[in-house]
Amino acid sequence: MRLACTPVLLVLALALGPAAWADTAQLHNTAGLAFYYQGDLRAAYDEFAKAVELDPNAVEPHYNLGRIYEKQARYKECLEQYREALSLQPDHQGSKEGLERMGYYITPQKIEPKFSDEKSRREAIARELKAVHDLRMSGQLDAALTRADEALKLFPNEARFELAAAAALETNGELNGAIVRLKQAERVIPSSGALQFHLAQDLFKVGLAEEGIVHANRAVELAPKEPKPYVLLADIYLSRGDNSMAFDRLFEASRLAPSDEPLGARVKALSKLLGLGHYTTGLYYFNQNNWKMARDELKLAIEAGNLTDEQRAIAQQYLIVSDFSLAKVADTIRKLQKDRDVVEKGFLAKRIGFEELIKSPNAFSAGTYVAFEGWIVSTTGAPVTEIVVTTDPGDVDGSRTRMGRDGISTDDLEFNIGIGAVAGGIDRGANARNPSIGQGQAGGRGPVVSPTATGIAAVDGLGAGRSIPLDLPDFRANSVMTRWFVARMPRPLPADSRIRPRSRIRVEGKLGPSGYLRNVYNSLFSKKPQPSVDVTFVSIQRENKGRLEQNSLRLPETDVNTPPGLAGPLRVDFLELSELQKKNR
Repeated sequence: MRLACTPVLLVLALALGPAAWADTAQLHNTAGLAFYYQGDLRAAYDEFAKAVELDPNAVEPHYNLGRIYEKQARYKECLEQYREALSLQPDHQGSKEGLERMGYYITPQKIEPKFSDEKSRREAIARELKAVHDLRMSGQLDAALTRADEALKLFPNEARFELAAAAALETNGELNGAIVRLKQAERVIPSSGALQFHLAQDLFKVGLAEEGIVHANRAVELAPKEPKPYVLLADIYLSRGDNSMAFDRLFEASRLAPSDEPLGARVKALSKLLGLGHYTTGLYYFNQNNWKMARDELKLAIEAGNLTDEQRAIAQQYLIVSDFSLAKVADTIRKLQKDRDVVEKGFLAKRIGFEELIKSPNAFSAGTYVAFEGWIVSTTGAPVTEIVVTTDPGDVDGSRTRMGRDGISTDDLEFNIGIGAVAGGIDRGANARNPSIGQGQAGGRGPVVSPTATGIAAVDGLGAGRSIPLDLPDFRANSVMTRWFVARMPRPLPADSRIRPRSRIRVEGKLGPSGYLRNVYNSLFSKKPQPSVDVTFVSIQRENKGRLEQNSLRLPETDVNTPPGLAGPLRVDFLELSELQKKNR
């Protein structure tokens, strides 16, 4: 039996008494209305259909089926149900109004005036709305109401004229008439949160608090981020003496409108009245992600023991979340602080420099904390995530050839040119000349370079000579790159004109894996695998040529050649704590 499996029917039957235990059409129609106003149209339809099945001559089930069909825009079925209801009760007002609405939906050309296009129709509606508004604002309320009714004859489905008429009636103090107009507008635009709020407000003013709560909750569903419906619900609950429910609604409104000081004052006053100061403060800090303060305040609120069951459940749930979040933040901070401590103290209470590394390359494993400094050779990509750095001043002052610090090494030349020939696309055929022996070399290596009085003379694959002057700072003269390294950033650096070749750079971080470096100026690769640094801190600044010629690794006391507006060095600390982490330390 359906009565045994439908909770709504069971509740209704118990409320109506033993006479209602029979499975009647009236009972199913009442249950359908309950589902209908809850928004469950499917369950409502089943109940109304069951009522019609039990009593085909019952008027209300037919009418209610028509309302469901109208919401679903099934106008043909809707029209049939309204007509059936009127055939059973010719003076049924709801069905009459439904048929009038169906006349608009089914044959709009018979009701709406003709317009040349949609734009002219909108303009006509706007003119009429303005005329009604102007009459109302000038105090001519009866004229405004008459003008709105005349406009409704031309535009019967335009809810804004019903709203304008309701506003005129409200101004005149006729709230009951305004409610009727608002309900008529609701039939056209049932999903308007503003309309539901307006209707709830008028219902509350005339003393219909229960119905006002229904429409205010509907306004909350349609506009969940609008604080006004929550405030209205709080006012209704306060009028009934339900202070706890009023506090919950006021608090939610305050959360949605944190800058509304009068609203915040109301929340504080009500919380003080209810003894909920710690509870309110804990929820505030929780919404601000301040887990420490939220945890402390919620603990005090629970210990005070004056919370409702719902408030206690919320406080306990938020307390668990706060404890968990605070533990995660603390763990993250500990890890970051550990990294920072190691960066500050480093390997054996100090950071390893480049000179120490190249003297004992096997003594330091990956992960050792280092502090290298030098000059930018080149960068990779945009934005910059990797920087190739030289620690040798000779690479930037142009005072020596970079074929080797103590002279030219034929082994170094042959090694690099063999690799460079592949990387740079140099001809490796048998016709390449080796200037050191003055004849073609059949071994298949690429061209070899040798120093001249004016610079470095080279013979490329086409036999054309070229010269690179050595008195100019130029990285291309370095063919071994034994004092170079690559700095890898954990995230891209900001766009900055100081990040360019020959800028002074200092990096701190962990020693990474070694690998061959490529000189982008001559397409050659380093003789040996060179170190890399996973950077945790970087400082970059510009220097002029005169300062570079001092061949000093010491950072200059003052910045020179720094572009306008970029005074001082660029510094990036990749271990810096976020504001949220600092707040929850």
